[in-house]
Amino acid sequence: MREQGRARDKWNRNSALYDLFTFMEVRGKNAEVRAEMLKETRGRILEVGIGTGHSIAFFPEGSEVVGIDISEKMLCKAKAKTEAQKGRPALLNMDAEKMGFKDNSFDTVVSTCVFCSVPDPVEGLSEIKRVLKPDGRLLMYEHMISRNPLLALMLNAMNPFVSRIMGSNVNRDTVGNIVTAGLRVTRERNVRFFDIFRRIDATH
Repeated sequence: MREQGRARDKWNRNSALYDLFTFMEVRGKNAEVRAEMLKETRGRILEVGIGTGHSIAFFPEGSEVVGIDISEKMLCKAKAKTEAQKGRPALLNMDAEKMGFKDNSFDTVVSTCVFCSVPDPVEGLSEIKRVLKPDGRLLMYEHMISRNPLLALMLNAMNPFVSRIMGSNVNRDTVGNIVTAGLRVTRERNVRFFDIFRRIDATH
């Protein structure tokens, strides 16, 4: 639990300037990909790592959404964004690696640039598998290690600095982690910066 405590503290600190540094999350290509992905959500929806609530405006109107985050201060900022949203998302302070939901609780689970910072990504993805219904879908927009050897070398070299300052990793093998967690990748496409940013769909 020490890693979770460090992650919580780091994201609580980052919450003060998070929206300032991530304003492109709700503009440009990032916003287009996020909006496209969230249009595909169905049924009861879980967003893992909702952060300050960048996704809230993109969910289909009337959706039943639960958003979790390890940082209480990030959730406070997300709460302000729910005021204008009909059927306000339920916001819960929760660790992605140990969710307090019953098995088979959600029809759709989504994440956006989250599994770069979950301390044990395989454990978090295994939890998603547990709470996702057998016919449910996992929809992800994540950045990860490149398949290009030169880019991968650069990302591995950058990672100690980036992870220490920002709290996220730039060299995660997220596709491999999904498979290791027992989920099946059904669609994968490159979105930005060669193959570093990818849209991934998975299921049981």
